[in-house]
Amino acid sequence: MHDLVGAYERLERVYRLYIKSAFPLRFRDMSEERDKLLQQHGVLSQPPLLETLPLYPSSGRNLEKASNELPPDYRDLQYLAQTLFDPGIELYEHQWRSLIEVLRNQHDIVVTTGTGSGKTECFLLPLLAQLANESRTWDPVDSPPDNHHWWDIRHTSNERISQWSHVKRPAALRAVILYPLNALVEDQLRRLRGTLDSDEIHHWLGKARGGNFITFGRYTSLTPVPGPETKKSRPRLRNALRELEQQQYELLEVLLQNPTMDIARDYFPRLDGGEMWSRWDMQETPPDILITNYSMLNIMLMRSIENSIFEKTRAWLEEPDHPERVFHLIIDELHAYRGTPGTEIAYIIRLLLSRLGLTPDSPKLRILTTTASLDPSAKGRKFLREFFGRDNFEFIGTSEKQPQGTYTDMETYQRAFERFAQAVQPDPLDPMFPPP
Repeated sequence: MHDLVGAYERLERVYRLYIKSAFPLRFRDMSEERDKLLQQHGVLSQPPLLETLPLYPSSGRNLEKASNELPPDYRDLQYLAQTLFDPGIELYEHQWRSLIEVLRNQHDIVVTTGTGSGKTECFLLPLLAQLANESRTWDPVDSPPDNHHWWDIRHTSNERISQWSHVKRPAALRAVILYPLNALVEDQLRRLRGTLDSDEIHHWLGKARGGNFITFGRYTSLTPVPGPETKKSRPRLRNALRELEQQQYELLEVLLQNPTMDIARDYFPRLDGGEMWSRWDMQETPPDILITNYSMLNIMLMRSIENSIFEKTRAWLEEPDHPERVFHLIIDELHAYRGTPGTEIAYIIRLLLSRLGLTPDSPKLRILTTTASLDPSAKGRKFLREFFGRDNFEFIGTSEKQPQGTYTDMETYQRAFERFAQAVQPDPLDPMFPPP
């Protein structure tokens, strides 16, 4: 029974057994005295602290209804974001407000809701709505060349085939998602795989968008292959892609045996989807969504090898026939950028905007950010002005007042769980009985 108290009890017991086996005592009385001492609360561990999540106010709109209430250009959001929410799930009020503030009111947003409140959806939804709108104008893709999977052992040529050489639509960064740590980059990458590279989204894109994918890529030290493309470096990418392809085959075999493990898909890139294969592919064809950390972004801005990413995005933004084009700067965990490091990152952001031909007050710029420790006070707005160089922000929080009946409902669920836990596992250290 993987419950909170039982997990804590089992972990503490394992640690006690480890101490007993790793540091045996010669005398039995001393060993028993140590066992009693280690069993006292606060000696080996602290009791678990349980924090309940609040019930956030619902907007009363599921994804379909919310999409249909948006301006007409954005109503295909319900199809592009269909895997973000389970069927019938309603958007929280702050998620709906994020859509309205960004798409209808043309505001930047600062999302300040609590942990587990769906802050990621607050910036993904407006971005996906913009991509759903723009993708309506994209030309259908041509069939990929026969040697598109150039790394396959059946192809004897040593030449690399660009991932999107058969795609006609303009390539540019529609968004940069910036994180302080690679671990957070990886977490967001998994989220995008589940959102944009699922079978359902592939089917809709093939039918409604002429086979175009929404492209995304992680650009960190883990992305193959650093440096310029040469005859010596090309085999490294070939081997990396062969390994990824082998992982896909193995994953599919596992899923055939264990369909309930479908979530494992998000931990592996799909070579037949929108995720970018390599740095070289991203340099040739910038992805719609680039995920990176501020250290790598700083390096990219200094090196000539990544020039094409920023130059193509700048040219895309400056096309006079498309004033509606917008670049999204998404900063998750804004509270992590304080003090001297925050100042350095603020300068990196200004340099990025300059390379894209944007000024901090440009109408072609949308800033979407989340934070756990910023409020709409004068001090909070001063921080935003100094960090981003603009103050077009709308703060999106949530009411602290719980919906009527919240605590009564929680008490009902708590008692039901207590009865179930007692029936299947009275002692958390003993094996669990089958449910009655």
